[in-house]
Amino acid sequence: MHSLHNGALFKSWLHRITANTCIDWLRHCKAEIGVLDSLAETLPDERYQAWTEARDARNRLREAMAILGPRDRRLLVLLGLEGKSVEEVAGLTGLSRVNVKVRAFRARRKLRAFLEKTHG
Repeated sequence: MHSLHNGALFKSWLHRITANTCIDWLRHCKAEIGVLDSLAETLPDERYQAWTEARDARNRLREAMAILGPRDRRLLVLLGLEGKSVEEVAGLTGLSRVNVKVRAFRARRKLRAFLEKTHG
């Protein structure tokens, strides 16, 4: 149950980052045509704060995911972001179900330790 809860938290966190990344991308596009300054003036402070938090969270995620090997990153994306079952991930990767669970557990633990160490 503990890993299920952590998986749900990770998925929720990753979903929020994804949504905020889309918003960030739209703002970036507007900046390229010189509209961001006027847009930023009309945004409430809380929207700007949410935008900066999303940017910071995206950077934290990028840093954290970089410490994992490609196989472990793929496992976490398949399980956490794409919502695939352990059985589906085992079929896609050629790993056993047990190996998928163990590798995902260790990868999450490594991410958590990195994030706690670097970002308190």
